[in-house]
This record gives sequence, structure tokens and C-alpha cells, in this order.
Amino acid sequence: MGRILGWGLRCAGVLVTMVCLVAAGRFLFSQPGIGEIPGATERQLAFLRSALDDGSDSAAQQLFPEGHLFSNVLYGLSWVQAAHADPDLRDEAVRESRWALTRMESEEGRAVFDPQLQPAYGIFWAGWTNWLRGAILTLDRSDSVAVQRFSAQTEEIAQTFAASETPFLQAYRGQAWPVDSTVANASLRLHDKLFGARYSAVIERWVNQAEARLDPSTGLLPHQASASDGSLVEGSRATSQTMIHRFLPEIDPAFAQAQYALYRDRFVAYPGSFGPALREYPKGVEGSGDVDSGPLIAGVSLSATVVAQGAARVNGDDTLARAL
Repeated sequence: MGRILGWGLRCAGVLVTMVCLVAAGRFLFSQPGIGEIPGATERQLAFLRSALDDGSDSAAQQLFPEGHLFSNVLYGLSWVQAAHADPDLRDEAVRESRWALTRMESEEGRAVFDPQLQPAYGIFWAGWTNWLRGAILTLDRSDSVAVQRFSAQTEEIAQTFAASETPFLQAYRGQAWPVDSTVANASLRLHDKLFGARYSAVIERWVNQAEARLDPSTGLLPHQASASDGSLVEGSRATSQTMIHRFLPEIDPAFAQAQYALYRDRFVAYPGSFGPALREYPKGVEGSGDVDSGPLIAGVSLSATVVAQGAARVNGDDTLARAL
């Protein structure tokens, strides 16, 4: 009887292992091309919508200050990107992304941001909401109110940049992160793409100002900057760099190409011959994890490693995107 039980457990172990391998294979292969989406995208988005309905964005807000906004904006933008890859998803994508934008603009979505900042509620909230609104318009421009709102918010952001002595606007009072201003400038460029060139001079000025304030140790945009003059507060880190390189090619392709090469050289690593993965701090620099990076394993940020797939795809780096 003991022998039978032993063989039964072995067979069960083999069966479970085979099921896990098949499941992993279905998840990982075949890898989509740069312009394609994984086959599981719709199922993942359906799961995320269910989680949001159950309050996952409010729960995320308890973990870090932008939890509510990120939960909704990434959901909405994922639907937009899915619809661009598969036009049959367009109607559902427009509906779901508008729903996500409404949650971002709700009282709860704005609660942690300061309405007295310029632009209103700070550049983090303004940039991401404007980017999502413009992204929705790439699918459907029939809503004249949405078009007017996008133009008005874009103008407010542009005027704030034009009047600022620093390229890195405040997300919270007295605090500025260059990645937030990068997203906001990408929304200006998106407006120009949809409705004709209007903000090229503002964007060019921003790029020139940003180039004058690079982290001298890496040649990259810093992680955090002074809210008063844009000077360095904290050097480049992967959690912000991966997001920057998702948007920078849309702002200035030449600047983006040079920055991406430095980013790839300083942050892509193979710890213990495994990888590729993204170090949170540049090679040669050690630091501790935080709410953005998560716990670091051999210096690697798992969150930055995931987001780096998007940066690699947008920069045409199919080799890194597939490897990640």
C-alpha cells in the first residue's frame, strides 16, 4: 500500500509539473512583435477591471501616493494600445479608457494633489490625465467636449512650462521629478500630432533646459530635481528612467536615441549570469529599495524590469524587449 501511495504521489508530481510547464509556455510563447499584443491581453484587462470594481485602486492608494491614479491610467492606456493593435477592440477600448479617466478626475483621484499648483493639481496629475485624454482621442474624436478639454488642459500645461525657469515642474508642493514633466511634454506632442503643430517651441525649450540639467554621473535625466531651479536632488534611477524612455522618443527622437543608449549601458544587467534585468541604481552605485522600486534582489528592481519592456518596444529595441 505504501508503494502504491508513493508511486501515486510521484505521478501526481509529474502531472503538476507538466501542467505548470504548459501554462508557462502558453504565457511566454509565442512572443508578440513590437507592434503586436499578447493573446492574453483581453483576459488580463478583464481581470483588472474586476479588481478595480472591487476597489483595487483605493487599496493601492494605501501603499503609495499615486496608487489610485496609476491603477486607472495604466488600465486605460493598455486598452488604447490594445485597440491600436487590434481595431476590433476599438469600441470597448474607448468605453473602458473613458471610464478610467473619469476615475482619475474624480474627487478620490485628485485627493492627494494640490489644486493650487500650476498646472492645477501638479504636473504628475495633469500630465497623466492629459496623456490619457489625448490617447483616447487617437481612437475617437467625436466627443467635442473631450476635444475642447484636451486642448484647454494642453494649453494650461504649455503655458506653465513656457513661464517656468525649470523644466521640471512640481508634482507636489516643493517636489519635482523629471519623469512627470516628460509625460506632460509627450502630451503636448500628442496634441500637435492630432491637431497640428502648436507647441513645438515650448517642447524644444523644454528639451534644451533638460539637457542642461542632466545627472553628470550618468548623462541621463535625474530621478529627482529641485522644484526651484531643476538642479540635481537625486541621480538617475531605473524606476523613473524606464518610464522616461517610454515617452521620450515621442518628444524628441534624437535626444531620446542618445539617452536610451546611455540608459541601456548603465542599467541593463545580468546578475549571476541571469537576465537581462534592470538595476535600480546605475552600475557601480548601490542603494536601497523604496516604494517605487520594491525590494531589490541583487540590485535589481522587478518593477523597473517589467516597465523596461515598454521602453524597449517604443525605442525599437526588439532584442531587449523579447529577452525581458
